[in-house]
Amino acid sequence: ELAAKNHAELKINEIEIGGRNLLLNSKNLGWNSSDTGGITQTQENDYLKITSSKDNANLYNYFTTKTSVDREQGQEYTLSIEYQSNTPFVFYWRAGDYNGINLPASSGDVWSTFKLTKIQTAATSSANTGFLTGVGVINTNTVLKIRSIKYEKGTKATDWTPAPEDVDAAI
Repeated sequence: ELAAKNHAELKINEIEIGGRNLLLNSKNLGWNSSDTGGITQTQENDYLKITSSKDNANLYNYFTTKTSVDREQGQEYTLSIEYQSNTPFVFYWRAGDYNGINLPASSGDVWSTFKLTKIQTAATSSANTGFLTGVGVINTNTVLKIRSIKYEKGTKATDWTPAPEDVDAAI
């Protein structure tokens, strides 16, 4: 019983909640590169709408996906997004060593949430290093909507908020 209690306390102590969005301009995050073409993206009210006129299309953004602080080697960070899609697709998050994850189609008009935590493999400066986010394997007639992209320190994703720097800039 004591061992179980100690194990539970250890697991609770390992949880780190960040809460602060480290991604700059995450409310209007459009992607600017495509290897395939055939992609249309429009910023709607609170989401990015992506459609494709060809199969296996992709859209991504590298150096303009910036964080507001330097990323620390060995630190855990969590990326979360909300999405709607009428077909499966791949979401990319490459911050040194990650390629992509297959996400299923969502159900109707319900927003699905994707969360992924990883350990930063090398320290990086927010001033000169971005990381890649994007979507791929988008087929003809796909309608994909993405919102609430958040990158935060720790292992627990929290509700979307803008980076404090974005709030300051809006004032």
